[in-house]
Amino acid sequence: LQMDMAKILLLEPSGLEFRVAGGVGLPPGEGIGQRIANEPGSSCGYVAAEGKPVLIADYAEEQRFRVPAHQLEAGWVCELSVPLADRGRTIGALHITGTVDDPPQRHLTLLRTAAEELRQQLI
Repeated sequence: LQMDMAKILLLEPSGLEFRVAGGVGLPPGEGIGQRIANEPGSSCGYVAAEGKPVLIADYAEEQRFRVPAHQLEAGWVCELSVPLADRGRTIGALHITGTVDDPPQRHLTLLRTAAEELRQQLI
């Protein structure tokens, strides 16, 4: 994928937090099992609420969502998040981000396929 970080976020039953269920290249302070707030102003919060993918081509120009400081500090510039769904209900997100100048839009089909494979493993 040529991205720097990938993680699987599962929505906790309360819907208020995600749990980091897996990942590679995670930023300092974020590890497997950690809980992250499901914030409406975040890209993953949008994915959970709407069940639709989010592409951010350039953090410097992003105005829809708040970009976490640790992502900017890591030098990441773009991201793609797709929903993990089960029986029509969003249960989490598959999230990739990186420093590449080429936005990850071309990875959308691959990430959707990976999300479906993950869903099948989780249920």
